[in-house]
Amino acid sequence: MSWLITGAGADPQLLDAYPGAAAAYSLRSLSWAYGGPVVRVRRSSDNTEQDFTAAQITDGTLAAFCGAGDGFVRTWYDQSGNGCHAQQLTSASQPQIVSSGVLLAKNGKAAMALDGAGDTLTASIPSLLTYSNFSVFAVNNPANASAADTTSQVIFGIQAGGAARSFPGLSYGAATGAFTAEQISLFFTSPSVDGGRLGSSSYSHAADAQLLHSTFWLTSGFQGFKNGSAISMDLQAAMSTATPCAPANTTASIPNFHIGTINGEGGSIQKFQEVMVYGSNQITNRTAIEANINAHYSIF
Repeated sequence: MSWLITGAGADPQLLDAYPGAAAAYSLRSLSWAYGGPVVRVRRSSDNTEQDFTAAQITDGTLAAFCGAGDGFVRTWYDQSGNGCHAQQLTSASQPQIVSSGVLLAKNGKAAMALDGAGDTLTASIPSLLTYSNFSVFAVNNPANASAADTTSQVIFGIQAGGAARSFPGLSYGAATGAFTAEQISLFFTSPSVDGGRLGSSSYSHAADAQLLHSTFWLTSGFQGFKNGSAISMDLQAAMSTATPCAPANTTASIPNFHIGTINGEGGSIQKFQEVMVYGSNQITNRTAIEANINAHYSIF
């Protein structure tokens, strides 16, 4: 059973309606029960850091703190209550949220930008490697349009052993050498399927498009959705849509969840606004969770 809690003048609170998230990152408020900050920002003028709530991002407090300079996200706080905060201690790799005194945004909502030169935020999720089902909802917008066999753009990565360096979520335009016209791929490693990939030749998106990706990494296989529509996975290399692909089925060896990069290095130019992580199968709640997210961001 799920329920919806609302407050005067506020958006529905997603975590109150659909609790149990392993980690929840957003530039909006996700729960009435969570009253803490959503980001910790470093300003460029003197490297002073300060925490900000969702309200302080939208009411101008954050921009005022940064003055005429820039602001960079040092910590994206976990609103689930589990304390799995996503952090970046290296200044040069911190995503930007204020540019020359102006709050960065997409479609009228605050956003943080990754520069493609190593920007990422990393969270340690203690039970990550034991999940037999794993659901991720992410709002991002890549700078480039879909293109086959080009540099990958990654929503998230989980470090792994085996022949591969990672177990990422969605890779746009991944150049694997194994597929023709591949525009999206999943990388997968496990004791039985080493270096496997599952891709699509039909996936596409425009440049700088705001996207909601819902991905389900299950013991029964993979299911993915973009803006509410199913993603057709039709290219295979050592795995299929029925291949067990939950974290517990992989050779993932470190419970680090990297936002925007495969393994905390490299990366691509894109913006992020929200990443929801569940250590469970949220397929039955998918349309309702997507509706809540879309009601706030007006994506599709």
